[in-house]
Amino acid sequence: MSTLMVKAKSGDEFLKVMTFKNSDEPVFPEYNLNDVIEFDPKYKLEDEEYYMISDFSNKDFCLDILREDFSDTNFNSIQDFKDVKLDFIFWVKDMDYYFQRVTFKQVVNKKFLNLTSKKLVDEGPVLVIKEEADAYYDKEKDILYFKNFNAIKGIFSEIEVLYKEATDLEVAAFLSKDFIEVVEGYSIDSVKVSNRKRISMIESVLNDLSEEDLKSILEYIREYNDLIYDTTENKFKIKSDQELKNLLFGIDQRYYTTVVGQEKRVANSIAKV
Repeated sequence: MSTLMVKAKSGDEFLKVMTFKNSDEPVFPEYNLNDVIEFDPKYKLEDEEYYMISDFSNKDFCLDILREDFSDTNFNSIQDFKDVKLDFIFWVKDMDYYFQRVTFKQVVNKKFLNLTSKKLVDEGPVLVIKEEADAYYDKEKDILYFKNFNAIKGIFSEIEVLYKEATDLEVAAFLSKDFIEVVEGYSIDSVKVSNRKRISMIESVLNDLSEEDLKSILEYIREYNDLIYDTTENKFKIKSDQELKNLLFGIDQRYYTTVVGQEKRVANSIAKV
């Protein structure tokens, strides 16, 4: 038996989606852990390699739910996905936990064709689950495994403490992106430590984006921020560290709107925009 759970963006509540009585019905495939190294921000993984963080339950950024004995009877069931904005999902099977962050592009409100049943389905929203989990936690060994740090930092709050600050050269390279223009004296020297860490982490996000995805992200940022955007040059004009932070949060897709009150917020910090 296994259980699929969700974490809502607002508050700290975990909700049960469904229980699978057939344990052979996997939500995510098992990780192939032949090549694993302890996490090091300076090390770039090869295709078949995974990072790991040992003694995970003793880390400050470990979720409390992982330190406790799991029983799905301790959680309320989700009643209507239309009323809940999702932060991430996780699948629990025995002592194994598989996590996947939910981005705004994974929630689809469109009619689609089920190619197996040959039926039109128009009962959205639909959550598109990516093939591989973003992280796998082996509770018995107390080890977290993952490939992409940017994917898991939206799941394990404050895990960013493990990451390095971007150097002046890396900050300069980021600020020279085609969609950024620094103005009114803002410069490399103005970028504080917190944003330097965010820049260091966000680079892999940008590297994974297609030109079309980047365009969608920039439109998404404009929807949630009052950052000055030059429509002629297609650039955000950044003049302060707070504006740079807002831009970085946008690239990381942290913004969402509450169902009740339509309040714009930043995920994890629950800060009004």
